[in-house]
Amino acid sequence: MHTNFIEHPQIALVVTRDAVNSLSLVWLLSGCGVPALVITDFDAAPQMVERFDPHLVVLDADEADGRALLKDLREQAAGRSLIAFTSAGDFSLDEVAAQRPDAIFGNPIDLDDLRNWLIQWQAHHAPPIAA
Repeated sequence: MHTNFIEHPQIALVVTRDAVNSLSLVWLLSGCGVPALVITDFDAAPQMVERFDPHLVVLDADEADGRALLKDLREQAAGRSLIAFTSAGDFSLDEVAAQRPDAIFGNPIDLDDLRNWLIQWQAHHAPPIAA
């Protein structure tokens, strides 16, 4: 059973252990009108995705479990958008890109670039207007 957070037309799930990134992302997403949930436990993220059915998942691909989550979510082909952020440190950026996220941002995240991406995303994912 899929239950949207307060039945909002668009919600996001942020998956990261980094407190600064999570606060920045929630601030930016809410400022763009997209309420966001945050989870720091990558193992529990699939249950959060199932429960809240987010339209957008923003995740930390610097973590091995973040890259595994990205792969799992992409394989589900559930029509949700996926954003990965990474500093491309000890692993190859190609490993992240191979999972075909809708966008990849550097870490630290350039909030202006992400805001511009979100504006474009919203233009293409706006909920239908009721008659």
